[in-house]
Amino acid sequence: MERVQELAIIRRAYAKQILAAAQIDDPSLELAFAQVRREDFLGPGPWVIPYGQNNYRTLGASDHGLLWLDRSL
Repeated sequence: MERVQELAIIRRAYAKQILAAAQIDDPSLELAFAQVRREDFLGPGPWVIPYGQNNYRTLGASDHGLLWLDRSL
């Protein structure tokens, strides 16, 4: 599978998770979340992400798939 396709699947899964957590069933909103390419807004990794309250963690890789992990769920 190409990386572009893999990231599209990851984005779709993220959209489903976010809407499920918010108890929203709206296919157009899911599609909007799935189409936003978060990876386009960041430079190369590793990235620093929020982790817990008032803490941050450095992701040890530059895998764009890691950007789609929602740490608040």
